[in-house]
Amino acid sequence: HQDFSGRTIIKGQDFATCNAFTQDECTSPKERDSDPIDDHGHGTHVAGIIGAVTDNNTGISGINWNITLMAVKVMGKTGQGSISDIVDGINYAVDNGARVLNISLGTPDPCTSAYQNAIDYAVNTVNREVTVVAAAGNGNTDALNYSPGSCSGVLTIGNSTRLDARFQSSNYGSRVDIA
Repeated sequence: HQDFSGRTIIKGQDFATCNAFTQDECTSPKERDSDPIDDHGHGTHVAGIIGAVTDNNTGISGINWNITLMAVKVMGKTGQGSISDIVDGINYAVDNGARVLNISLGTPDPCTSAYQNAIDYAVNTVNREVTVVAAAGNGNTDALNYSPGSCSGVLTIGNSTRLDARFQSSNYGSRVDIA
């Protein structure tokens, strides 16, 4: 993306094993590969908020002007994925030196043991101590019912409007750390 010109981007892996789901069933399986290209757009959007180049008269300005990004894909091209693929992506990023994880995705369920184990690995592994940031969710419900944002050790982020009010679909509650 042109707003990442000059940024260091570490090419990670593509852990997604399905491009499309119906209910809980994969209808379009795919192989994992070494190309984490964002064919959905959400990952690039979130990475831009974090690290887009500033003062270039293009797109937006990211909040971090001195950043290295690591591309790790865990969702298929429809923006859906499995918890096991997400967990594998978390572990890969941690094992490959990530210091902050942005997990801007989730499911309308309380924290699962698979998510919690991966987050514990990221946060508590000696010499890693990764900061894990997760979406509160967009279901207009209590964030305690949304994962991985409801897991322990996660900085959970809600969505606010430009007038500093809760965005209408943003999840809310005591589990939200910041909006």
